[in-house]
Amino acid sequence: MKKLLLALVFCVSAIAANAQFQFKSLDVSANFRSDFGLGVGATLETFENLDFSPKFTLFFPSAGTEFMVDADFHYNFNVAPQWQIYPIVGLAYFHHGITVNGQSANVDKLGVNLGVGGRYNVTERLGIFAEGKYSWLRDADKAYLSIGVNIRF
Repeated sequence: MKKLLLALVFCVSAIAANAQFQFKSLDVSANFRSDFGLGVGATLETFENLDFSPKFTLFFPSAGTEFMVDADFHYNFNVAPQWQIYPIVGLAYFHHGITVNGQSANVDKLGVNLGVGGRYNVTERLGIFAEGKYSWLRDADKAYLSIGVNIRF
């Protein structure tokens, strides 16, 4: 797993170093798994049809605090004039903190994201999207669905 993560970090770094990022949209999402989360991120166009999408999500578990930081790439396939589908691959950082009887404990994990998403452009400045993603995080794997809006400026 460490070799896979190292190779993925190297590939992401190489692509990011050579890419010319162009801001595409601000993304706001609701995230559903066994609990609920709210996410905010951006979509940056790197190459034609390839987007970089960093995102911060705050989850509301029954105990403690959880957040996730994603750094994903999307390769867009135009399937109709206003519809796109895209596979998702990227990195995830997961944090869970809890305090019990005055004792604090934190769990931090680094993992890999894989998934698929779709976007519908409602207008030139507004789009809606849905993504299904699985995050492989050692002993803390997570699968979730995100539904949100893209706001283009």
